[in-house]
Amino acid sequence: IRYHIIDQIINRLSSDRGNSNCYIIVLKKIFSKESLIHNVQIEKIKLSLNYIHLMDSFTAKKYLTTISMLLPHFPSLNDTMMLVLRKTMSSKNLQTRGIGVHGLLELFKTHCLKKNSVNEQQDAE
Repeated sequence: IRYHIIDQIINRLSSDRGNSNCYIIVLKKIFSKESLIHNVQIEKIKLSLNYIHLMDSFTAKKYLTTISMLLPHFPSLNDTMMLVLRKTMSSKNLQTRGIGVHGLLELFKTHCLKKNSVNEQQDAE
């Protein structure tokens, strides 16, 4: 059932222009329990990244921020996100490039937080 819920939310985010904030909140709650996310769902999330340029700017940025919660736990999602954001950075559309910049900043933030937590663990030992 969870797969179908995630699938429907991602489809609505890609096509619908209204109520996106509600869908993002639901995704954040689902993604906060990363142990409940399966590889099939990660593949759907990866596919949705290819359509990030079709979302309005606000929705796309919130979606990327939400997905960044999963990056430390799913390296393949990280790789896909890097490729997609690289494509958006070379877009002719200014709004799409803005989405790419926001996504890259989220990636950097995620990697910095991950690196800091590893350093803190090493210092504790």
